[in-house]
Amino acid sequence: MEDGRWYQKDIRHHAKLGGKIIAAHLCLTIQQANRIFAPYKLKFASTLSWFAIWKFSERVAASYSYKNRAHLVGDAAHVHSVMGAFGLNASILDASNLAWKLGFCANNQASIPKLLPTYENERRRHAVRIIETSGVYLRFVCNSTLPAVNPKGVGTDPREDELNKPEKPDPAAGEENEDLAFLKRFYAQNGPFLLGVDAAYGNNVLNPPRPTGPHPVVVKSGVRAPNPRVCFSQTKTSYLYDALAGPSKINIIVWGSLQGPIRRHLVAFAKALTDPTSFYNRFGAAERFNIVLVIKDTPLEAAPELAKGSDLAPFREIGTILYDDRAPDEDAHTCYGVDHAKGAAVVVRPDMWTGISVFPNQADKLAEYFAGFLVETESVPIRGNASEEVFVTATSKRA
Repeated sequence: MEDGRWYQKDIRHHAKLGGKIIAAHLCLTIQQANRIFAPYKLKFASTLSWFAIWKFSERVAASYSYKNRAHLVGDAAHVHSVMGAFGLNASILDASNLAWKLGFCANNQASIPKLLPTYENERRRHAVRIIETSGVYLRFVCNSTLPAVNPKGVGTDPREDELNKPEKPDPAAGEENEDLAFLKRFYAQNGPFLLGVDAAYGNNVLNPPRPTGPHPVVVKSGVRAPNPRVCFSQTKTSYLYDALAGPSKINIIVWGSLQGPIRRHLVAFAKALTDPTSFYNRFGAAERFNIVLVIKDTPLEAAPELAKGSDLAPFREIGTILYDDRAPDEDAHTCYGVDHAKGAAVVVRPDMWTGISVFPNQADKLAEYFAGFLVETESVPIRGNASEEVFVTATSKRA
């Protein structure tokens, strides 16, 4: 590996120039491979017949969006090494992040200048970390001293809740083998990120910084929503994602029990579902929201509590009821970090990333949150400058 180039090997083909094997390059390829694989030696069972030069390519677009009209996605926005298998996954996440936002804006359900800039804010941050993480691992594998890339701009600043994080114990402390020490540190730091479950987005209108005081859930905003197993009926179990809607709706998962003191908090949320001035009806009701109630009750216990005429009936009439039937120390509530005695309401975006979390009796906070980027259904149409009018439709009483 020299000058940022890595020679790939293939024993099937022939590297020829004017009908002659390029012996110098053949020898160089073997020498470089043996330096990388040391103390092991690489020998070819037959003539090395083809090789190609692969250059380190680590780049991220300076901007992902232009005036909310044009957006870069996938390889057009970021290029990085193959280490970590991020390529296709990152491109899919780009597309899913942008698609629902474009859809909401195109249908005048969200504010263009408030919602669309979050695409760059979130996805460029992810690309920057991919380049840094895969780049460090690639240099280790190739035994390269090439300096690591140093991206600048959006996504390079830490989230507010990542500032002053306590340092974790060094998993490689006392490890004499340098390579093993690197691997221990690398996977301790990046293991969840490599698995795709740790890709926290920056704070923005969708992921506001956490307020001080008690938090309804342990799971933070701006992270991939957990997908625990739950019970759908007496005869069916599946996973939470199966109850969530597609790209046209925002999910609100309400956690609690129909018994005990927490019931009155669920009643407060149920009233918000029918109140014409609440967030639910102000911002589109069933057209924009998918309500899912996850309760620590069995289907038989829940049936009378959710029957027509009950103060909890709006959950059954409007949303989906799921049953958290596992033991308290391993159930879906615990997966999200919900206090069984207090409950919670968690916003899960169409791309399966979390928004804010509140207690069930704090529907007013959801109204404040959605007012930050959604458009009220009865609003008078408002057109901004020409660069924003591209998404304006003929739908009446929408902005």
